Amino acid sequence: MSFINIIHFIILFYNYYGKNIVLPIKKISIENFNGKGRTINDLLSFFIYTNITMGTPPHPCAHIIEQKQDIFLYKKIELSYNSKKYDKDLEQKIINTTNFWYITDNSTTFNLIDGYYMIYSDIFYFQNLNNNQTKIELKFNIYTSQNKYKCGIISLKNPVYPYFGLEMYFINEIKEKDLISEYYFTFIYNENNSLFNYNNDLNLGKIIIGESPHIFDPDKYKKDDEIINNGNEFTLFINQMKFNTSKFNYSEENFKLELSFTSGFIKGSSSFRDEIKKIFFEELFKKNLCSEEYLEENLYIATHIVYSCNNTKEVQEQIKSFPTLYFEIKQNNLTFIFTYKELFSLFNEKIYFLINFKDGNYTEWKMGDIFLRKYLTSFNYDAKTISFYKNQVDEINSKSKVPDFTENKDDNTSKVEIGKIIRIIVEIVMGIIIIVISVLLYKKYKSSRKKRANELNDDEDYDYTPKEKKEPILTENENNSNNLLIN
Repeated sequence: MSFINIIHFIILFYNYYGKNIVLPIKKISIENFNGKGRTINDLLSFFIYTNITMGTPPHPCAHIIEQKQDIFLYKKIELSYNSKKYDKDLEQKIINTTNFWYITDNSTTFNLIDGYYMIYSDIFYFQNLNNNQTKIELKFNIYTSQNKYKCGIISLKNPVYPYFGLEMYFINEIKEKDLISEYYFTFIYNENNSLFNYNNDLNLGKIIIGESPHIFDPDKYKKDDEIINNGNEFTLFINQMKFNTSKFNYSEENFKLELSFTSGFIKGSSSFRDEIKKIFFEELFKKNLCSEEYLEENLYIATHIVYSCNNTKEVQEQIKSFPTLYFEIKQNNLTFIFTYKELFSLFNEKIYFLINFKDGNYTEWKMGDIFLRKYLTSFNYDAKTISFYKNQVDEINSKSKVPDFTENKDDNTSKVEIGKIIRIIVEIVMGIIIIVISVLLYKKYKSSRKKRANELNDDEDYDYTPKEKKEPILTENENNSNNLLIN
């Protein structure tokens, strides 16, 4: 076997037994259980979860995936912290209609490690990208005093305090067990997956933990193309956010942008709220085509301002003129673009503007999964960094062009377009000049031919033979008249 074949074999072997795990993700909300049907409130905030098979006999158990700092914990789940939205009778309904609970009494491999610090263990089953299954024992914390119906909690945020071995953290656990080779985790959403998907049987996509994209998909992503942003876990520092219209330019400078995978909306700043309301929605409000709604989240006690519009042809045409938003990280030469096609969505026969607001003055922005669906985003749990791939960002941006929308022709027309316009004008002017000159030359030519023709006719009529000269005969009156003329 040649050296090249050996290397190829090693790569194939590594790819087959890659050190990553795949967690399919789904949405869950109390609207799944209350029988009232989905509402736009579901999109303001929701849980995502993954089913992990565990215990003996093996049984799927739901694990809520959180963005806040939390330990690897099993506890009673609360699907809403908003008392106005949560009915206690709903809790029993959830228990009776779902089968994804972790019930310790049903597993013979549930094991006590340290009762004082609530550390236990059990058997887990994971799959990697190649669908190879791994069976392994992991430690976790559990509230045994609560009722028997418990869900797991997986936090993707690195703890502030060092890991002492008393509090379990999911990613640290699987790294110690050598299930993963790196601390990366990446969201991969299924194509054409609806923002409003709450079907428990349908995956939104998956989270790949353990390897960076240029490792698990080297044909598509390259290490040299990776741009590592030294942010704060889920926060990017934006140098400039801007948009342009034919009459107005707007920008915000140097602010933090938080990325969220538990909301379908973008939360905009109060400054942006005031400007976009004035230059775009105000006229639609006056025509009663759009309205301002105050909506409460289903999960938490929070109220948001949301703009909704009637689904009419006039509104559909009007939103095409909504300005494209640009978020720039200048030191990385990265620009994230969002057009009207992504910022408006039809739900229950109403068109919703997917940027919501709060009352008062504030500067922060927050991007929901609309960002993660569009741009491949990879997080490093240990280094607390966020990575993008420049080619992927540029390719996505090139597809975000909106041909029927002009932001500002005076400012944004390219040099090529200007050259074309100038050339057309010059050609038109030159054409007019040529036509005018041609007409003048033709008239001059026609006039000269007519004169020449007249001259030829005169030559034929004139008689140049000398004739006898006769004195005019004038009467007295005629002589007097001539005298008067001479004088």
